[in-house]
Amino acid sequence: MAGDYDATVATTYSIYHQLALEPMLDELEARYGIDLTALDIGCGTGAVAIRLAQRGFEVHGIDHSPEMLALAQQHTERLGLNVEFRTGDVRKLPFADESIDFLTCQGVLHHLPFWRPVIAEVARVLRPGGSFYLSEPCLSSTPPSRFWNRAVTVAARVRRATRRVAAQRALGPADHEGPLDPEDLLPLLDELGLVYQVEYSAHLELLERFLSDRARLQLTRLISAPWRRTRGDIMLITGSKPSSPAGFK
Repeated sequence: MAGDYDATVATTYSIYHQLALEPMLDELEARYGIDLTALDIGCGTGAVAIRLAQRGFEVHGIDHSPEMLALAQQHTERLGLNVEFRTGDVRKLPFADESIDFLTCQGVLHHLPFWRPVIAEVARVLRPGGSFYLSEPCLSSTPPSRFWNRAVTVAARVRRATRRVAAQRALGPADHEGPLDPEDLLPLLDELGLVYQVEYSAHLELLERFLSDRARLQLTRLISAPWRRTRGDIMLITGSKPSSPAGFK
């Protein structure tokens, strides 16, 4: 699935980086410079890890798929970037306690049958004062996106479902996969003592076939605006681990 993922999913969802991730990176760079250690959990083919490396951060990426990581390595080498990719279990990160300044985890949790250990690992490896970015599909869809996504062509859904079924036959059943309920995830962040804010975005399926990324981003912002603090198809969470008296590092 690595090649298909790289050409479709990673490309389709890249516009959402502009909504929360890029503004957060601007703020971190302005405050701390580029001397930051960053970790991308479930890095896939490297879309977010590349953005972090382009900022000049020291970047690590971890994923369970060697095929995904091979593509990620190809992309970074072509761009002349240096990212340390490794195969591993995102529920047991191979990093020391409080060793990461900035952590990203995008579109990972909804693939897992038990995702709470991943959030516990986020809290463990982040340094006091360290920041994190989480992005996941969620259940609280906006009315416009709900209408649009129900109206997309049946043929497109059948083609996509056929590819997904073929992959699942090879990988095994994945009945647990699906959007998260914010009421399940957000209390866990509270429980672990993480501070955060949530912004929601609508997602209109197949819109990339008709509009440029710029136009799609503008339309997404417009549609999301009335509900951006309350509901959406994607939740974008930016936050931090409370600082120690000594400060960020």
